[in-house]
Amino acid sequence: GEPDDVAYIAMEYLSGTTLRDLMDKGPMPFDLVLDTAIQMAEALAFAHEHGVTHRDVKPANVIITGSRGRIKLTDFGIAHLSNSEKTHAGLMLGSPRYMSPEQARGREVSGRSDIFSLGAVLYEMVTGQCAFGGDSLPAILYRVINEMPIPPKSQRQDLPDAFADMLMRMLNKNPDERPYARAL
Repeated sequence: GEPDDVAYIAMEYLSGTTLRDLMDKGPMPFDLVLDTAIQMAEALAFAHEHGVTHRDVKPANVIITGSRGRIKLTDFGIAHLSNSEKTHAGLMLGSPRYMSPEQARGREVSGRSDIFSLGAVLYEMVTGQCAFGGDSLPAILYRVINEMPIPPKSQRQDLPDAFADMLMRMLNKNPDERPYARAL
């Protein structure tokens, strides 16, 4: 709102913890990973179906609320609206460890860029390791653009094959090879 030339934003207050806080404790139980993945995919599907690409899916932007662990995807501050001309290709926006290769290159993004980011989050949830680690920004971006992470089953044998395969499809360098959020 903007009454009397004073702008304000009213938002829902979310009590809870961030996914980052939980992930800092190490690999998470698979049932919790799966529940989180489903809720995040539903949130992204809703956004994508309404022409919004988040562009900054990362653990710190996921709040876990209530006693049942309801997921809230937050911080749409750099989101792209499909009918907007406000953001253009050529800008590298997002968090390097979780951004898609097309984001890292400053290219056009779509909902499938968010799927890559969600895949990087899920990978870290199940393995306790960043999918694209490194000790410098160039090293991280090089890995995001050019390298696939170690298959998650090699680090966590209890993962179902279907989940591990889906996770690697989410992290495919080619956005056309990634699933849509609704399909997840």
